[in-house]
Amino acid sequence: MKIPSYKYILALADYSLFIISFLMTEFLYNTFRGLPLSHFGESPLVTILLYISSSFIFIFIWQFNNLYKLNIFLSISNQIALIFKAQLTSLFLLIVLSFLFKLPLLHDSRIFLLIYFIVLFSVMVLVRVGLLRSAYKKFARSWIKKKIVIIGAGKAGMMVAAKLLIEEKSGLKIIGFLDDYKNIGEKITDKLEVIGKVSDLKKNKEKNHISEAIIAIDNITYERLIEIIELSRKANLRVKLASELFQIIPKKVVVDKYADLSLIDVSERVNRTANIFLKIIIDRLLAFTGMIILSPFFLFIGIGIKLTSKGPILYKQTRVGRDGIPFLFFKFRSMEIVDGEDEERKKEMINFMKNVKKDSNGNTKVINKNRVTKIGSFLRKTSLDELPQLINVLRGEMSLVGPRPCLPYEYANYDEWQKKRLSITPGCTGLWQVSGRSEVSFKESVILDIYYLNNMSPWLDLQIIFKTIPVMLFGKGGG
Repeated sequence: MKIPSYKYILALADYSLFIISFLMTEFLYNTFRGLPLSHFGESPLVTILLYISSSFIFIFIWQFNNLYKLNIFLSISNQIALIFKAQLTSLFLLIVLSFLFKLPLLHDSRIFLLIYFIVLFSVMVLVRVGLLRSAYKKFARSWIKKKIVIIGAGKAGMMVAAKLLIEEKSGLKIIGFLDDYKNIGEKITDKLEVIGKVSDLKKNKEKNHISEAIIAIDNITYERLIEIIELSRKANLRVKLASELFQIIPKKVVVDKYADLSLIDVSERVNRTANIFLKIIIDRLLAFTGMIILSPFFLFIGIGIKLTSKGPILYKQTRVGRDGIPFLFFKFRSMEIVDGEDEERKKEMINFMKNVKKDSNGNTKVINKNRVTKIGSFLRKTSLDELPQLINVLRGEMSLVGPRPCLPYEYANYDEWQKKRLSITPGCTGLWQVSGRSEVSFKESVILDIYYLNNMSPWLDLQIIFKTIPVMLFGKGGG
């Protein structure tokens, strides 16, 4: 699936501005010190390579801060605030890199860093917020020429069409509606009509050169909605949702907006095969590194478990993984061992899954707190009990990021659409864990997982991993 061309243009512009800002800072700093303008310190080649490589990394920091979302780019205040935030992160990274490469010009000179921060911020505001934003708004209609089709000609579809039609200079052109319950040619608005059934999506895409589909259907089931998403993706279209069924997404994730309308992007970001291959390599490498670095913690936790309760250090349990295949799952034991299966917990969990209820504390985890050990409470709160899952990652049964594996009886009680969450390898952490963990309902956690597998990419994985760290440190949502 192609990424919108404006994002490539913005990324290239940002990269150029990073390099230009570095050079301007060098010149200003050298002038301040009375050195030749072309002076690049004692190691000029290393300095130049640092500028080039760090500027590339900055692109991902800008992406992490949602600066390539169209609605963010078109705003002034939000964009400036996020640029400032992204620059602070970039500056910290620059200090770390310069320290590692022993470049005193950067990590020892506060004046250099101050000049760079001011120069980059000024250039970004002038060029990105001022010139590029104005140019996009002025020429978007001729530059973008994005042809879209709205799937659903009911109230939801009409609302989406009305909002997009009144948005001038958006570069969007609505071709028409696809609807299974209305006749082809039927007028929906003064300018738009039904051009086919949902099954005609691919044919209409080729005929009208459509690049994007917006799904906005009233009273649709999860099963049918996911079916239409898959149909749209197979037609090689960008797919966005305007659906109440996925309303948890805009609450937890920054999404694109058209005409102040929040649309949930469920388009495949990168080639699925290449992405999975890359995930496997990164997973094994990071898991192996993590096992080595964290080995002292494994030892201390193991001793703590043995000293405070009877039973094994590791808790082994059968979980269901990718495509419903069971595997042996590892955790640090955080509860007292009981004989047989906890039938009461099983019954409560099934009831929770079916009724989508939370308790009075907003907690959606179903556990018997009387069985939690003293050290287990701390381990669960900080998610340190999950660390042995690095073993599962090394064995290829889990990924660092992905939907959570479930218990066999849970999988047996999944609705058919919910099983889609395990169409990829389950993960140690995931989107719903960093978006609220136990504060989201079961159905909401499934929706967040489905959103993840439709948006899976290396940079989304990195964002989730980075967000997992403070979640563990502060124990938000654990228990």
